Amino acid sequence: MNIRERIVWGMESTLKRVYKGKVKYVVDSTGANRHLGRIYARLLRLVQTPEMNTITVNDVDLSFENQGIVGAYAGEYPVIQDVLNEIQQEDVFWDIGAAFGLYSCSVATSENVESVIAVEPTKRADTLKTNLSLNGFSANVIQKAISDSPGCATISEKLQLGKGDGVAVDVVTGDQLVQEGYPVPSIMKIDVEGAEYNVLNGMGKILSDSDLRVVYCEIHRNFLPDFGASPEMVEDVFESHGFDLEIIEDNGSGYNLKATR
Repeated sequence: MNIRERIVWGMESTLKRVYKGKVKYVVDSTGANRHLGRIYARLLRLVQTPEMNTITVNDVDLSFENQGIVGAYAGEYPVIQDVLNEIQQEDVFWDIGAAFGLYSCSVATSENVESVIAVEPTKRADTLKTNLSLNGFSANVIQKAISDSPGCATISEKLQLGKGDGVAVDVVTGDQLVQEGYPVPSIMKIDVEGAEYNVLNGMGKILSDSDLRVVYCEIHRNFLPDFGASPEMVEDVFESHGFDLEIIEDNGSGYNLKATR
């Protein structure tokens, strides 16, 4: 273990020792957890190296085939922790735009989760499956894109659906997956590089289902116009289905929107 890995290990060990019991209750109830989470994420970025590929979530050590996972985890830390805090008994988690499985594997560490549905249309789905297997997790991996209508489309180099030359992928709607037998999500995460409005328009029945409590949607300010949409249009969809909205993390070019009811 090199010096940087020792620092990361020490940070995570200290967090596990301190962030529990009354301390955790006070920090969470006052909302300070998000501010402290951002500080912790910045510290992780300072010490991570591309070779690091192990993180600890819910006291579970997770290994990943792809390198640099510590940096990715640092960037997503505030949202991942919020997701884990929202999980209830027998929840179904949908990970739309699952990439290499950072969220899917993190959520799978919770004993309360009944099933994980990971949707990733690109070749990263192969690494996603490997990462799930490395950690002994089972999940339904769907190598298709989700949008507002079924069919076929291309994924560009920027991972945008139907924009420019790219790899051909099958496209389904969220409601279609439920019709095919997949369970309605109770918690859902969406990260689709600007196509979030299209994704939501293809799951009207899911958004109206009372089983769905929480949605985490990454809003890409720079990419939404490519799809003829805006952040306000995305927020309007959630509000029309009775969700309350709050922003967890805003990096300027985009923000993580949390929709609850």
